[in-house]
Amino acid sequence: MAKSSKNSKPGKGHNSEVTLSEEDIETLTRQHKQGYEKVLSAKKAAEAVFKNYCKQIKTDLGPKGLADIKVLIDLETPEGEQKFKDEMDRLMRCARWAGMPLNMQGTLFDEDRVPADERAFQEGKIAGQEGKTLKPPFDPGTAEYEKYTEGWHAGQASITKIKKLKAANDPNDTKVIKQQEKADQKSSEKDDISDSDETSGDEIPDFLKRVEK
Repeated sequence: MAKSSKNSKPGKGHNSEVTLSEEDIETLTRQHKQGYEKVLSAKKAAEAVFKNYCKQIKTDLGPKGLADIKVLIDLETPEGEQKFKDEMDRLMRCARWAGMPLNMQGTLFDEDRVPADERAFQEGKIAGQEGKTLKPPFDPGTAEYEKYTEGWHAGQASITKIKKLKAANDPNDTKVIKQQEKADQKSSEKDDISDSDETSGDEIPDFLKRVEK
């Protein structure tokens, strides 16, 4: 086993049989310094991206938008769902004590009374809104399967609608401008051609179809 000298110290985290000189420790420290600076820089960059995205959420959804998202995230776990239920029951109880006309007794979540097909539709809609692949967790041919699929398409339609609204409110969006220029060009070419059976709907770009609708 190597012996320690008066001018050397064993580095923590290493095998006790390894002896590092002060210069070795300095070298190792400087190597870790470089690595630390890199991850610290990445951390700061990620924090900046995170803060900017939170600002965008508040711009799009208002001052409570971020809080709403956090609630939705909590509700994806049994623990978060129970926490939400307890909080709502507490608020309802305080409201009753304050004399607010709530027109209900007991708790808000005594039992799940939502029909299975409606619940399936809502689950599908959420999946569609979040851009997930259509994979109904129900057997094909069942009402729940059909409702989930219907909800998924409704969610996808919502995404398309939001994109159109954002495009309409952002005339500087280069992608939208290119699409509009392409649509205008096709529209001009269409005006120069007389109506005939040779022109099919497939020749009209999707963007123009949506404009015409």
